[in-house]
Amino acid sequence: MFFKLNHWVLGFLALILIGASLFQFLFFRKILIEGAEARLINSVDHIVVAIAKNSKLFYESPEKFLFSTTANEFTSGSYMVQFVDAKGNILAKSPNLLSNNLPFTLGETDILEDIEFMDGVQIKVYQSKIVINKRTVGYVVVGISINQMLNNLQNLRDLMIGIGAITLLVLGLGIQVFISNNMIKNQKRFLSFASHELRTPLAIVKGHAEVALNQKDALEWKKALLIIQQESEWMNKVINNLLFVFRTQSGTEKLNYAFFNFSELISESLMNFKKIFPNQKICLNLPEKIAMVEADPDRIKQVINNLLENAAKHSFPDQMITISLDSLSKSYSLSVKDEGTGMTLETSKKVFDLFYKGNQKRDDGMGLGLSIAHWIVNAHHGKITVESTLGKGSVFTVILPEKRKIS
Repeated sequence: MFFKLNHWVLGFLALILIGASLFQFLFFRKILIEGAEARLINSVDHIVVAIAKNSKLFYESPEKFLFSTTANEFTSGSYMVQFVDAKGNILAKSPNLLSNNLPFTLGETDILEDIEFMDGVQIKVYQSKIVINKRTVGYVVVGISINQMLNNLQNLRDLMIGIGAITLLVLGLGIQVFISNNMIKNQKRFLSFASHELRTPLAIVKGHAEVALNQKDALEWKKALLIIQQESEWMNKVINNLLFVFRTQSGTEKLNYAFFNFSELISESLMNFKKIFPNQKICLNLPEKIAMVEADPDRIKQVINNLLENAAKHSFPDQMITISLDSLSKSYSLSVKDEGTGMTLETSKKVFDLFYKGNQKRDDGMGLGLSIAHWIVNAHHGKITVESTLGKGSVFTVILPEKRKIS
């Protein structure tokens, strides 16, 4: 019953997501096309008005009317302009047309159409009459390249497809694992987490994609795309953490044991940490002798990274974070101490719970890092604890066996 319900729910979510994405894409496409057409029509109106105001210059030399006297939008920009007389003969055209001619229909006006040149350049063209003293003296045809706009639409479509597929994958895995492992009681928490952590960056991506698609300035494009990249990285982190949690809940996550130097692993993690938090004060205490340990180096590094990131997010740069490694009898003790905000006794009891966030601000994380660290340490038959005082900081301690324990 749950299996069938699972697929019905996932199918329903897929239909909603596909429908919403299609609507957004068509809406953006409509805005872009209407914007391009409006700019095109305005440029034609501008030329017609300019000719009416200075008809003498236009009669004397159409080719010099807009194209060669000064560098302007019609000589060096993306606009392509062509003048045609009342009989259909081409009088002049802008330099950027080169050997190409824009399509023209004698006797017609206000014609809007899309064409493609031999070199693959796609153009949107608008034709209008030139009327002086109530007499049609010719026609002006203006074109603008829409290749960039079409490429932007394609990129947006691919982005929306990718985000939609990832979102469906995460939701599908989440629903399957939570139900199959009798974790229905956590459904509300999972859905709230997924809707918040994925909906927020998706909304930001959508908003900045819209901004970028309506920008002409390359710098503004770069700013919008940078934000989209940052939000994509955040979603990737969320998804990777969720997948890890799902694997642990389903029992498919395995540890890859190897011997390594614990001190070197801590130093490597600290180097990466300093790249993200370059201004953070750090104190490192490592044993003089080589600290060899048998464990999964990637997962232990993940524990270190999570503890360091947690300490930094609850501290100011001028507050010291101390990382210490001590050798015990057949085990090692790793501690990460900060002088930050600290927490209450009630919070410290829940801090390793899945999806728990003492402070609901997004900058404080996803509520997964410490839970993941707790699972990894326990899977190594170790122990992780926290001592904290509100307003004075926290100390997280990990006790890790020197050698692998066979259970």
